[in-house]
Amino acid sequence: ILGRASVFLLRPDPAGDATFRLRLAGPDVSRMVTGLRRDASGGYAFQASELGEAPFTAFGATRLHEVPMPGARLSVALLGAPLAMGDEAAVEFVRQSATCVASLYGRFPADATLFVVPVPAADDVVFGRVMSLAGASVALLFGAQTPATGVRDNWVVVHELFHLSTPSFV
Repeated sequence: ILGRASVFLLRPDPAGDATFRLRLAGPDVSRMVTGLRRDASGGYAFQASELGEAPFTAFGATRLHEVPMPGARLSVALLGAPLAMGDEAAVEFVRQSATCVASLYGRFPADATLFVVPVPAADDVVFGRVMSLAGASVALLFGAQTPATGVRDNWVVVHELFHLSTPSFV
């Protein structure tokens, strides 16, 4: 299950300038992957005003990969059935796209979590969406049948990652 944090978090009304603090507990906290901003205690903290544009979060089985980037932490969570291109090729495509963006700034613009979601019967990168308050995340819809060679000229991932360097219009 993939959704924005505002879908599963309760919101006080009125929220004012409240600070949210979230700490995971339970037998298998690794079944939640989120782009929420981490705090020093290992949990998450953000302002109530950021919740409307808060990052994506996934619950359930994921295949999580850490992608080293200069100046930032980049995590790639693969959801659903493996893509035709395979997990390693999908992560490599994301790494190459992130490297392109990092080369523009001398570092990657932000810590972020990317969620790669397979789209049945499609054979290209279909769509992406960035949520950039209270942390940063990108949901990327990859065609389940996309071959590794089919992403060389695709601009969608670079475009979405570039948004991580710009402020939210909220």
